[in-house]
Amino acid sequence: GVQWMSNTLLLLSFFALEGGWGFDLGVLPSSQSPSKSRGSPTFQGCVSETAKKLPYCDLGLGVEERVQWLVDELSVAEMVGLLTCSDFKVNCNMPSSAIPRLGVPSYVWLTETNTGVFSRCLGEKQCASVFPNPSCMAASFNRTLWRAKGSVIGSEMRALNNWGGYINGSDGLKVGLTGFGPNINMIRDPRAGRNQETPSEDPFLSGSYAVEYVKGMQEEDKNGYPKMKAYLKHFAAYSREYFRKNQNNIVSKFDLFDSFLPQFEMAFKLGNASGVMCAYTGINGTSACSNGYLQDQVMRTDWGATNALSFSDCGAVSETSTGYPWNVETDAEAAAIAIMNGTDIEAGSNTFSSLSASISSGRVTLARLKEAASRTLRHRFHLGLFDPPTQVEWTSIPPSALGAPEHRKLTLEAALQGLVLLRNDGLLPLKKGIKIAVLGPHSFTRRNLFSDYYGLETCWSGGHENKNLNFSCIKTTCQAISEANEPNSEPKDGVSEAKTGGKTTCHDGVQFIGGDDGGLSQSISLGLEADVVILALGTVGQFSLDMEHEGFDKDSISLPGLQEQFAYEILKLNKPTALVLINGSPLAIDNLLPVASGSKLNNLGVRVPDAIIEAFYPGARGGEAIAKALFGEYNAWGKLPMTIYPASYAEEVSLEEYDITKYPGRTYRYYGGKVLFEFGFGLSLSKFNINCEQKVGISLEEHSYTCQVENLGPYDGEEVVQLYHKAPSDLVGHVYHPVPIKRLIDFQRVFVKSGQSVEVKFDINLSQQLRVTDANGKKRMYGGLHRLLFTNGVVQATELEVRVDVGHR
Repeated sequence: GVQWMSNTLLLLSFFALEGGWGFDLGVLPSSQSPSKSRGSPTFQGCVSETAKKLPYCDLGLGVEERVQWLVDELSVAEMVGLLTCSDFKVNCNMPSSAIPRLGVPSYVWLTETNTGVFSRCLGEKQCASVFPNPSCMAASFNRTLWRAKGSVIGSEMRALNNWGGYINGSDGLKVGLTGFGPNINMIRDPRAGRNQETPSEDPFLSGSYAVEYVKGMQEEDKNGYPKMKAYLKHFAAYSREYFRKNQNNIVSKFDLFDSFLPQFEMAFKLGNASGVMCAYTGINGTSACSNGYLQDQVMRTDWGATNALSFSDCGAVSETSTGYPWNVETDAEAAAIAIMNGTDIEAGSNTFSSLSASISSGRVTLARLKEAASRTLRHRFHLGLFDPPTQVEWTSIPPSALGAPEHRKLTLEAALQGLVLLRNDGLLPLKKGIKIAVLGPHSFTRRNLFSDYYGLETCWSGGHENKNLNFSCIKTTCQAISEANEPNSEPKDGVSEAKTGGKTTCHDGVQFIGGDDGGLSQSISLGLEADVVILALGTVGQFSLDMEHEGFDKDSISLPGLQEQFAYEILKLNKPTALVLINGSPLAIDNLLPVASGSKLNNLGVRVPDAIIEAFYPGARGGEAIAKALFGEYNAWGKLPMTIYPASYAEEVSLEEYDITKYPGRTYRYYGGKVLFEFGFGLSLSKFNINCEQKVGISLEEHSYTCQVENLGPYDGEEVVQLYHKAPSDLVGHVYHPVPIKRLIDFQRVFVKSGQSVEVKFDINLSQQLRVTDANGKKRMYGGLHRLLFTNGVVQATELEVRVDVGHR
């Protein structure tokens, strides 16, 4: 059988060497060895004797010949059945119709894969892994980690497909091999409800994440079969929830190609993504799923993704016939416009069922219908779903791949590298065996350590028919800190320690929202008894609380409810305090920061936290990661993938404004105001010195730079070297388009032992990386003095100059 974990283990082993904090993975445990028997992949075609005799099942023919024969045999109605829902009750997942006379099975297209495979468990301890949310993943600035995550998701999706796994047992739909995620929309505004699902405000960082994630998901076996197909969300310029199905966002070509599209372009050109989910939103008067310019011209022609499949968001096609701003009169007209402008599959309604009539009337061409049908079938052929399972190595992946120990270790490692240390005034690392009070509404959360679109059933609930999900196997932050502070004689992660007499108490104090402060007095009592207080505050991304998630944007970017006031009361106890923020969108904590450098008080004269950690939504093992980081078991911090603005920012900028450069600007590239924490910022328990110099500069295409990264602190640790481009300063005001303050063009994460240094090398094609976006959305090189900024995002920085002699205007 195929070594189904070999590539993942290889990535993890390399990752351990690169990161320094990797776990001892050892040899694949016997319980996780490749299955000697193969499963029966769901939605497998060419299995009936009748089908096996037909040319589309002939392995002697190429895929294109097989697809062409099959499509030529289909009636118009059968082709339409491939593109629209066969069962309206479960329409968002888009179960397409079978073609019994030719032996073509039905297929369920949509399985969410943003942080885990959205699915039910296959059995006890066989549940999908749940990774940290994408911004926590992006904060690691670690390409190897992102590739490993993708490989894990691919393995688990194959296991589910091999062994009949359900998406959600109540509707009877099973897991296919087409995953939707990564979501790489831009974090444009800190109020946007789905920021928790996306990696960054920076298109290069988001694109780099997408490239590696998609490559891992679509890893191929020796016969060229990918583990799965990966589709990007949401194409394009999707960035707010209010009135989301009737938005007409005005986006300039500059902003489109400078901020909203580069990450998608990278994912296609460098990651070979399989397609997109077209969004609810509209751009400049055209709905996304009816935008032939974006789907056919940009994606398929300009980017060369000729086989990219476009799948509509749930109801996105039918919503264009409901009035403003599209003024499309009927569902049939909406369907015709969508398919003729590049959308291949419609989810969320049966609007495409009208296509047969539209073919007859001439509104839709038969050639376009065949193109869409061919594209959907081609993707299924590529996955091996019309070839014998014995031909596809991935069909031997066993049920035990779900939540395998190596996968769980990776989710913990991912969380550890994604935590960002924003402040540490000598408090961390904590000593063990002390009195700790963990206070705040995130003290006991389990499900709320996740972002939206996680693995659904993360703890075995007794069978897919059981609608009641439980999260009892997830350690809370309270539980994890308690276990770390009060280690007993039982080994934990291979380490055995004697009891130390530590004591950990926990209380939620206040709720996430609302005005009930009835728990304050108990929290104060526990805080008074403690040596150290941990405040666990933030937001939640679930639908039961309208705070930040799909369908709901935020009005404020401050801590919701009474949490800030609760923090004041606890901080007035004058106990050493660490604040842990668990959230999706960046939170403005102006009043929990020092009024001036060196001060320990805020603008109200209240003590501020001695340490602050941004944890994002750290996933299934997030509580454990927080505990390990607090006690210094790992010094593997990340960097902010987003700007943390002051609370006043929400009053300065309209959520509906899509002009990224309009005053005061958005993101670190165009916002010139004062921020609480900059993009790329992040501290460590160690102090690092970075010294960079140019090594090779033969031509703009071949520039090489090296950086010596020295660890001056007492702890082994990891650092991220970030490389930014600054365009010639005289461009501002002399060109007809905005010029970024700076922009990220590369990065590397490195592990450095205490007292040692490591060399980091950057090989840069400056003829590409020194270009900026012009008003027409084209990348342009300007002459003059360009600057390259090498930095760790804190205080260490080296700026080197590059003079370019080309036309300036």
